[in-house]
Amino acid sequence: MVRKKSKISKKAQISFEYISIVSFGLAILLSGIYIFYSYSMSSNDAMVISRVEEAGYNIIHHVETLYYTTGVGSSVFIEINLPESIKDSTFSFTQGETELVFEYTTSGGTTEAIFFTPINMTSNNPQGTGYTFFNAGDVHSGSVMLKITKINGGIRVDEKT
Repeated sequence: MVRKKSKISKKAQISFEYISIVSFGLAILLSGIYIFYSYSMSSNDAMVISRVEEAGYNIIHHVETLYYTTGVGSSVFIEINLPESIKDSTFSFTQGETELVFEYTTSGGTTEAIFFTPINMTSNNPQGTGYTFFNAGDVHSGSVMLKITKINGGIRVDEKT
């Protein structure tokens, strides 16, 4: 004997199938959104790290080139581009080498990029035990023009205003 399904049973089955399809679609959509968000955050972090490293290597390259190839009083202007997440920039000369430190934030928290050179770097802007090339500790993002000048015993780096 074949049993016939009632109208209520058919409606319940259709409702269950509809809810199952919508739930499956939402699960796929939410997974896609999470993957896109994760990718965009890691991509943004990579861009910030790249810009900080480019700025640091650019400064060190010009400092060393100016120190080793020119005379006292020579100067060069360079433009660096710092990300919005930059917090601080300092350099200090200890134990025969200068540490150039950029402090910045990423999605993982605050971190530092440190660059070394054997050349004594100074500035007109003292900060703590070292110096910064920003005027009056005004660390800012975006395009920054620096003046790098060879002085007796090292290099002076200042923000050009």
